[in-house]
Amino acid sequence: DHADKLPQHKRITYLKGSSIDDEIINFISSRVKDKKVMVILDSDHSKAHVLKELEIYNKFVSIGSFLIVEDTNCSGYPVIGIEGEGSMEAVIEFLKNKEDFIINRGCEKNFFSFNPKGFLQKIK
Repeated sequence: DHADKLPQHKRITYLKGSSIDDEIINFISSRVKDKKVMVILDSDHSKAHVLKELEIYNKFVSIGSFLIVEDTNCSGYPVIGIEGEGSMEAVIEFLKNKEDFIINRGCEKNFFSFNPKGFLQKIK
């Protein structure tokens, strides 16, 4: 909504829409082929939405790179502020069935982070 105030650069593309809409996903998919990719998720923090993002965007992440889930500290981990299950629960659920990602706690500066257990590194 405030495009005139956003940084502009030939390597920046702004997309308006939901991160889980097919049109957005198809656009991103076409742009990241054969590129080194890191993904940061920071939109709707409900468990269902974050889990859907994780299922979609994990495929884009390059081996050795990261899928970062923002604000896993909410919903009582330890911050209160999001009602119901949120980002942390989505990460826990996602990792139950994934062997190609590990939690890299080394990314949590001084073991403090707004994203505890949210730095997921693709290992294979």
